[in-house]
Amino acid sequence: MGDPETRDVAQAKLSNPDSIMAADVGSSIATYMKAGGSPQELIQMLCSNYEGYAQMSNLIESWLVLSGEDEETIRELAQQHTLSTIMSAYDDEHATAAFFSADKTVVSAWVAEMIRHREWRQLIYDLSDQHPDSLMLSYIIKQIAVAGFQREIAEIKSVSNHLDVFSTVLSDWIREAVRADEAGLSEVLKKITAMACTSQHAYVFCQALLHSMMDGPLEGAVRRISEEVHLGCEYKVVAGQTEFQLSGAIAVPDVTDAVVAILESKRTGHHLRALHDLYTSATPPPVDALRFPGLLDLLVDEVFVPDFDPIRLSEVDMYTFVLAYAASADDASGYPAELDATIQAIKEVLEKLHTGILTGAGTTVLFEYLPYPIVSRGVLRWLEVIVGNTNFFLTHDQPTLPPHFALLDEIGTLHPLLRDHVLDLLVKFICQTYSVDTLAAVALKRKLLDRVLFLFAAGHATQVLRRLADIKLDLSLVVHFLNQILRHIDAPYSPQLFLLLVGFFRRPDVVAAYSAKVGERATVINFLGTATDELQNTLTADDVTAARSLRNAYVKS
Repeated sequence: MGDPETRDVAQAKLSNPDSIMAADVGSSIATYMKAGGSPQELIQMLCSNYEGYAQMSNLIESWLVLSGEDEETIRELAQQHTLSTIMSAYDDEHATAAFFSADKTVVSAWVAEMIRHREWRQLIYDLSDQHPDSLMLSYIIKQIAVAGFQREIAEIKSVSNHLDVFSTVLSDWIREAVRADEAGLSEVLKKITAMACTSQHAYVFCQALLHSMMDGPLEGAVRRISEEVHLGCEYKVVAGQTEFQLSGAIAVPDVTDAVVAILESKRTGHHLRALHDLYTSATPPPVDALRFPGLLDLLVDEVFVPDFDPIRLSEVDMYTFVLAYAASADDASGYPAELDATIQAIKEVLEKLHTGILTGAGTTVLFEYLPYPIVSRGVLRWLEVIVGNTNFFLTHDQPTLPPHFALLDEIGTLHPLLRDHVLDLLVKFICQTYSVDTLAAVALKRKLLDRVLFLFAAGHATQVLRRLADIKLDLSLVVHFLNQILRHIDAPYSPQLFLLLVGFFRRPDVVAAYSAKVGERATVINFLGTATDELQNTLTADDVTAARSLRNAYVKS
């Protein structure tokens, strides 16, 4: 005689609807029989409880195929319905209890099979966001990480709940960011920032990890990553407190109080005088306390932006000193010679900018001081306000763009780290609506687009293409932009650049536009053919096939 209790437990599982479809039915049958169960009763249970929902679904699928529906579309529809049903009906308590009470071999096989498929992994991520404390989901996510999908996990909101996975992926991204060139850095920074902003403790962990890496030869690169994460963080108050703790500035309470008060109020006021007095003393605090991006941005606004918060004449020296100190001072050298030169540069530039008019002599002075990064940053902010006025081009109606845009070209040439700011500014101007007729607006935007092309040629190619792909442009402008690029680029081509350009040339409206332009279409055909042949061993097989198909489409158009 077998154990009646064991037999009853197995019998209860086999009595469930569609029990024959359960993943562990074989184990349940074996347990039931070993415990003295009746074969006849077993067969009766499996047959009487069979409802066949899976087979019914397959039957309906086959009917839909016979009716003319695409088989792949039907399967995708069924899968999406299954996923949405699970999301709405999921009960974590019951699921976890069933998961950990089931046969370990069966569970392992089920998990291994499920995580092979992107759709089911995504279901686990979505459920984890809704149930961040689930033991079952945490276990499956660890198995997904072991299977090599750590970076995929980094995109889920609850990733910081899985510290081992979080720290591994974050470290990988930081290493990649340090090694990346300017073209690839912006994408990696977005991923690091997204991870850090999933929660407040994720932000603290990320900044602590970055600060622990600032003592070595990569200090500059790591510091930039830290500042970019700070700028993108949603938890501004926690961000400020965290960086004060990590930078050592917390050891000087007066600095902490002044900077926190400025960041929270978005105004400097009398707190700036306190900072000025501290940093002009015989033993100034660490300069890092002044280098919070939010504080620097606010100082730049107050110094360079007309009418932001008018500075009294008697306070100009105080503002320029604090801004110049933050930009050029070094704790090791005390009061460096660069500080006086930076102060002088800011004052000279302000004298020209505050007239609001750029004359020949004034422009010459600006060009002289643009090599100072803080001056270029301030000029960019000034241009954003002055040129951003929708009436600006009504008062500067010339065949060529006014000298303001020569400043943008120069800043983009001199300062790689400011090229994203220059690009954002140009895109903002292109997307603005102007009080002129349609043809005049298109002509103006074509001139602005040529300044974007200058930035493209200056080494910001992939960032330019990504940014323009995200905005809506008149078709004539898109074609003009692509024609100009094809005139100026040549082999060897980077895979990244090629695929971004293919994204533009693939657009149906672009293909149609080139169909009537025989000479320009030939240039596109030549580019697609030459670049695809050159990169065929670098691109994926799918990308090569898609590029060749696109070339054929242009040949036939």
